[in-house]
Order: sequence, then C-alpha cells, then structure tokens
Amino acid sequence: MGTYYDIIGVGVPYLDMVVQIGSMPSLNQSAPITGFQFAGGGKVPTALVAASRLGKSTALVAGLSNDYFGEMIRRDLEKEGITLQAAAESESSAISVVLSDEATRSRTILYSEGEVAHTDLFETDDAIDGRLLHISASGPVERNAIRWAKRKSLPIMLDADYYDPAFEEMAKDITLFIGSEHYFSSWAPEMELVDKLRRIQSAGPQIVIATLGEKGCMLLDRGKLHAIPAFAVEAVDTTGAGDVFHGAYAAAYLDDGDAYRSAVFASAVSAMKCRQPGGRAGIPSIEEVKRFLENDYRSHK
Repeated sequence: MGTYYDIIGVGVPYLDMVVQIGSMPSLNQSAPITGFQFAGGGKVPTALVAASRLGKSTALVAGLSNDYFGEMIRRDLEKEGITLQAAAESESSAISVVLSDEATRSRTILYSEGEVAHTDLFETDDAIDGRLLHISASGPVERNAIRWAKRKSLPIMLDADYYDPAFEEMAKDITLFIGSEHYFSSWAPEMELVDKLRRIQSAGPQIVIATLGEKGCMLLDRGKLHAIPAFAVEAVDTTGAGDVFHGAYAAAYLDDGDAYRSAVFASAVSAMKCRQPGGRAGIPSIEEVKRFLENDYRSHK
C-alpha cells in the first residue's frame, strides 16, 4: 500500500500575481496600485492548503515545472505541508494575474490555461492511498483518479467553479458536488437554483452545494434543503474564497460526516480568509476557527 493521506487532490498549481487597486480603471486608462504580492494559487492546491492548516495530511497530484515560477510554487506548497511526491514534471508553470478591486471588493483573474500532466499514479491501487479525493476538472488524469477512488470506495469531491458540460455527466461518480454561483448560473439558465441542485443530486451525489458569495450557500443533503447565510466579516479580498471553502468542507466532513455542520464550518473558514489580501494569507488554523465560531456562531444561526 502507498503512502496514506487524508485528502488527495488533483489540480494545476498556479503562481498568482495579486495586484490591489483602489478601483478598476476605465478602458485605456491607468490607475495606481495600492498593493502587490506573489502568492500560490490554483483551485485544488489552495483547497489543500486550507485542509493542511486545519490539521489534515494532503498530497497534490499535478505537473510542476523546474522554471523560476515553478520553484516558487514548489517552495510555497512544501512550506504548507503538502506532499508533492506524486507530482509529475511539467514543461512550464501556470501563472495568473489577480486584480483585486478595493472599491467593489471584487476580483478579476487573468490566467494561463493548464492541464494536469500525465501520470500513471492511479493505474494501480497501491501507489498512493487516502480518505478523500478532490478534483476540479474533467481531464484524463481526473477521470483516472475517479476510477481509482471508486475502486477504493473513497468519497469524491468536485469543485465545479466554472461551467463545463462534462460536470453533469461526471455527477454520477461524485459524492460531494460543490458548484459556484457562476457554474449554476451558466448551466441551464432557465431552471431555478433549487431545481438544479435536485437534478444534480438525482444523478448520484449525496451532497450538493451552491456557494453564493456574500449570500452564503445552499445545501441539498440527501433531499433536505438548507440555506446557510454567510458570516459577516470586513472583507478585503475574496480571491480563493471558494477554493478555501472546499478544503475546509473536506476537512470537516472527514472529521464529522455531517453535511450541514461541515458547510457552516467551511463558510466560517472561507469568510475568515477574506479578511486578508491574497488567496491563502488569511486561511486560519483550526484553533482560530474554533475561537471564531465560539464568538460568532450563536449570532450566525
């Protein structure tokens, strides 16, 4: 049997160049920046960072380059305790430019497209082992990972952050289907959100969640619907909030198994992240989350 991890993630790691501006300039206009930083990014890698800070062991299956940006990505992930032994070599690093607008508390992301590099890791059952698989795309490596997880009867969590028609077809194999507001608004726009959740769940997932930003999230747990409000914080930057929600949800779900409590926990962690700029700087430790919930959960319900 291979090395055992709580969460195994398959996804492309990015180097984010986060640029803070007072407000987005008009076309052909310029504006001063109020802050700038390099930070690790990527949907699945950021989710694993959140889970790692919350006490879970994690491994990333991804392509990593030996170029300048790749070394920065590698150092950042290793610093967070994420195992990269399963990472294949990639030709070049994936980068993104994140424009964080302070006036609207929104962000615009420009990114290079990437795909997880080929790996034979999931062809056998004894190369790696874990408790949960997390994916965010429909590529060949993700498909192989799904087949591997099903052979091992592991729960599979999908981050449906953007619209991909393959996600609906993949739902039959997914345990935890968590989609963004963008995904659900882009898919079947003639349908009501609740009907979309029910349609996804009818395909197979036990738990379906729509993350709705400052409006909180909507959870469908084995047919029971819950509307969970967002925690009120002084938001500075929402970059990575959805990714962090996934990592925190996975961590809580492995500990507790309760869909509703896991969603409340993930909402709290995601909100706390937004209090600092960048996608990862504000991700709290488990002790910080416990204190936050002790102070805020009573008023949140």
